[in-house]
Amino acid sequence: DDADTAADTDGTRDGPESDSDRTEDSPRGAAASDSEPARRPDRSETEPDRSETEPDRSETEPDRGDRTASDTGESTSPGDEDVFSEEEQWREQKSIPALDPEQASPPPNRGRESGATNGDQERSVEPRSTEQRSSNRAAVAQRSSSRGSAGQSAERSTARIDELESALETANEARESLEAERDRLAAERDEIAGERDEFADEIDRLESEMSTLREERDRLREELSSVRDRLPESDRSLTAAEAREGTNLFVRYDSKGGATLEDAHDGAVERDALRENLRIEHHTSFETDGLAVEGRPYEEFLRDTIEYGFTRWLVEDLPFEVSETGSQSVLRDLYDALPEIDRAEIGGSASIAIREGGEETREQRPFDLVLRDRMGNPLFVADLNDSRDPTAEGTLESLVSNGRDIAESNDSFAAAFAVTESFFEPGALETASDAVGGGLFSRSKRASFVKLSRKRGYHLCLVEARDGGFHMTVPDL
Repeated sequence: DDADTAADTDGTRDGPESDSDRTEDSPRGAAASDSEPARRPDRSETEPDRSETEPDRSETEPDRGDRTASDTGESTSPGDEDVFSEEEQWREQKSIPALDPEQASPPPNRGRESGATNGDQERSVEPRSTEQRSSNRAAVAQRSSSRGSAGQSAERSTARIDELESALETANEARESLEAERDRLAAERDEIAGERDEFADEIDRLESEMSTLREERDRLREELSSVRDRLPESDRSLTAAEAREGTNLFVRYDSKGGATLEDAHDGAVERDALRENLRIEHHTSFETDGLAVEGRPYEEFLRDTIEYGFTRWLVEDLPFEVSETGSQSVLRDLYDALPEIDRAEIGGSASIAIREGGEETREQRPFDLVLRDRMGNPLFVADLNDSRDPTAEGTLESLVSNGRDIAESNDSFAAAFAVTESFFEPGALETASDAVGGGLFSRSKRASFVKLSRKRGYHLCLVEARDGGFHMTVPDL
């Protein structure tokens, strides 16, 4: 501001005196005018750069303005040129080199300007002051722009740093997540590897077992082939159930004069004598020649059935077991009916009479085995269990109920048998105990007797098949 004020003052002072100075020094003024167009462009090109690089020039400008004003107010003298030359030298010493090489080069008309007339200096004072103010404003604007650019650059740098820090944090989180996923997959891999090893061991075991089974299969094939070679030629075959249903067994003797069931009942013959004379023959509703049942000849199949074995035990062994244990009296009805056995019907049925509303009807009750006398009257019935499953309570309940009905309808009926190749469940034993009234080991005149009336009833017997033989467990002989 002081520089601007000094420049304005110099312009005012130089105003009245510039006309007389130009009149008195017309030849020099003319010469200066002639040279002005050549010098002015050079000064205007170099002056702004000096203003921008001289921050302290404004402080010294008032003194220069005073000197210029006093000097121009006087007549031109040779000392004026020295004053201007000293000022130019001072300005050159205070100026800062410009960055632009073109502006930093020395002005070509510097020598002529040092010898310019007093009139030239008067005319150049006002333009330099104006140029100086413009240069100051440009320098301030440039500094403000630089500060603004620096602030924006700092803001951009801070934003970029925040962005990079956020990206780094995201990357760290992603890395931790991937590490956790890696650990999980590694654990899963180890677990799968363990399962793989277990499966490999299982495969080895199964392959070994398969090899053993193949050897067993080959052995059985050879055995089957050998058995087939021994089988007779058969044209027909039946299932086991079909073969049983069409078969009846008959009790016959080789000789009428030999040992019979009557003789065994009376105690007149031994067991071996009876066995030698007694035969169990079969009668079928189908031809047995060349017949196979489940791959076996019919006769072989029949002898291995529980029906055939129980029938032989009943007529060949039971009479002697009763007599040898002295149980003839407690099992009197059963013991007296043994000599009357004539045949055994496999899968047969017994007829019962049902009286309702004064009318009598007949009904058939099926059993696994029914033993009859020569007249066809039922003497014994039996429910047979040739499976590994135990005989259940329900089987005994049905046998007791059907036995009651048969006993009420047939005076010849003596006993009902429950036969098993397994064992009797506790519930079945309890049912039998309740049926006979007073327990299986009661001291009544008749053992294991289901009483219907004072004189009528039947024996309930439980038999177990063991190792091809039969043993009566109820009553215990």
